[in-house]
Amino acid sequence: MTQVLNSSLTLNKAILLGFFFLIFYQNPINAQNLSNLKDAKPITISGGFNINTTVLGAKGTELNRDPFYWQFNANMNINLFGIISLPFSATFTKENETFNQPSFNQFGMSPKYKNVTVHLGYRNMSFSNYSLSGLTFLGAGIDVVFDKIPVKISAMYGRFNKAVQFINLNDIEDEQLILEEPAYERRGFGSKISIGKQKHGVDLILFKAKDKLETLFDTIQGLKPEENIVFGINTRNTITKKLNLNIEYTNSTYTFDTRVSDYRFETYRYINRLGTLFTPKLSTQTKNALVSKLSYQLLKANIALMYRRVDPEFQSMGTPGIIGDIEEYTINLSTNILNNKINFSSAIGSQRDNLNNKESQSNKRFIGSANLNYNVNESLNFSTNYSNFNSRILPSRISFADSVKYIQVTENLSLTANYKFGKDSVKHSLSVVSNMQTANTINRTLTDTLDFGTKVYNGNLNYQLNFSEQKLSVNIAASYSKFNTDENKNSSFGPTVGASKAFLNNKLRTNFNYSFFVTKSSNTSDYPIHNFSLALNYILNKHHSFRFNTRYLLKPDAELETIHKYRANFMYNFTF
Repeated sequence: MTQVLNSSLTLNKAILLGFFFLIFYQNPINAQNLSNLKDAKPITISGGFNINTTVLGAKGTELNRDPFYWQFNANMNINLFGIISLPFSATFTKENETFNQPSFNQFGMSPKYKNVTVHLGYRNMSFSNYSLSGLTFLGAGIDVVFDKIPVKISAMYGRFNKAVQFINLNDIEDEQLILEEPAYERRGFGSKISIGKQKHGVDLILFKAKDKLETLFDTIQGLKPEENIVFGINTRNTITKKLNLNIEYTNSTYTFDTRVSDYRFETYRYINRLGTLFTPKLSTQTKNALVSKLSYQLLKANIALMYRRVDPEFQSMGTPGIIGDIEEYTINLSTNILNNKINFSSAIGSQRDNLNNKESQSNKRFIGSANLNYNVNESLNFSTNYSNFNSRILPSRISFADSVKYIQVTENLSLTANYKFGKDSVKHSLSVVSNMQTANTINRTLTDTLDFGTKVYNGNLNYQLNFSEQKLSVNIAASYSKFNTDENKNSSFGPTVGASKAFLNNKLRTNFNYSFFVTKSSNTSDYPIHNFSLALNYILNKHHSFRFNTRYLLKPDAELETIHKYRANFMYNFTF
């Protein structure tokens, strides 16, 4: 390869141009430090292939797939200077075969030199939780940190959504074709200026995104071009050595249809004076998000008061999936006592939704969480956790009056205990795990309210015995689970026994398990299930490995024919 590269100056230039072209489209990874480029290997090649075969069988029931299946997978990755990754892969199965070469649709890079980081291609940057937060864009960005002054500047510009044209289903002959939802092309830019250091500082944020109306050939009913501008300010304040105050305020102005007439705001009048940066429309609304935290360090405890409010229908094109229409007051406490043997953290407070209905009391609820870990000694520890919270899924925009709202209230309680004893040659371990969870999914409209409740209970007791010299491990477990809904009740319980042992200097590992479960349901009769499994793993060397596993299921039934199912799988893997 060196002889070819040195054959002509023209070829060198062509390869160099191609090199930087590939850098631009490289897979998203962390920033690449170009100052270390001279120490990197020019080319590194790695990869491998594996052969996988599966045999299935059944009696008393029908198989839902071919009884014999094989698959061949191969992959190779070419890495240039520790920066560019070119992955190749191929898959061949009994039904079909595929080959994948490097696709440059989702590639990018973030080279770094001293205090400057440049983002090119498909990248993501984060300014704050309610402005721009990790959304992938195709474009360019930059982070600059100054040495002599406490200032950091971040900026970006790029495309967030590509235009997807409308396709008439009657014109499609391929029934297997996967269609994307029509969409306008969306582009945006943003900047963040951080002034100060960790103890005292302020972040000034601007983010703007807009759909390009001309990017769709046809006007699609219900699809509207939108526009969004976001201003944010975050402050960090160390009032005293132990007292800190952090505030995050975000204002988002969102236009749901840029085609309608202009409009002048009576409140938030600054929006009227943004000139070509943003022009408010009749469909424009402005919403706020505020998060504040006052924390105090008292001996070994940290106490924090938190307030969070997100207006109804708060949206940002830079952060999808924001949970809005919520207000919370919480007190947080965390501490370590008894030489860090006990770790405790908790949060209690109140939460309110449906903020536009101030007189309603049904939208208020208590929220809380607590986590306790107690390490009695090296052999014994306990932990418990409790939490309750709600999540909200709202349509982004609806045009009818009877809007639908889904609220899921979840309460979770878990208890865990672990005990270890014995000598180095013979070790015992005993663990107990239990969990309880409840959830209510509420479907509200103007005319009806439907409440679907579920309760889940799980319990597990496990004992394990390890013989280190013999490289043998034996485990015995018992488990119980219960799943109840408003319409049905299901439960299962039973024991599990198993053993694992290593041979040939740990090159060969074997594992065997047997479980017996009795399942009960309010809609069906009781029936037991027997499960047997055996696994063998053999590592010849760093290049070759073999794996074999088999599973057998037996389900007796007094009314129907007894069901037998088995599965055997063999795999050979080679890596280089």
